[in-house]
Amino acid sequence: MLICLLSADYLCNSNAVFVLESGVQALLQNSAFKLLLIQTNRESASLIQQDSPLPTLVQRALKVLPSLNWTSGKPSRATHNFWKSLRKAMPDHRVNLVSLMQDQ
Repeated sequence: MLICLLSADYLCNSNAVFVLESGVQALLQNSAFKLLLIQTNRESASLIQQDSPLPTLVQRALKVLPSLNWTSGKPSRATHNFWKSLRKAMPDHRVNLVSLMQDQ
């Protein structure tokens, strides 16, 4: 799984957006990889929602790919919920390990 941290500054940087677009294209060609987006603040989420100068492929990907929101300085409960959501989003390696052992 590939985890991408997206901030408003990142999404405003044309070089960074090009790298993100290239990564999304690579993911479309090889479905073995999974992408999880973590938006670092509300500003990055609002850039995705607006008609922004982001390429169409990136706009679509940011709308449909799984994402989490992280905002620093939040109360410990919000932080706890973020980490809980992140654990749920990650693949369960124990299941993969069990299936590998059964194949032998």
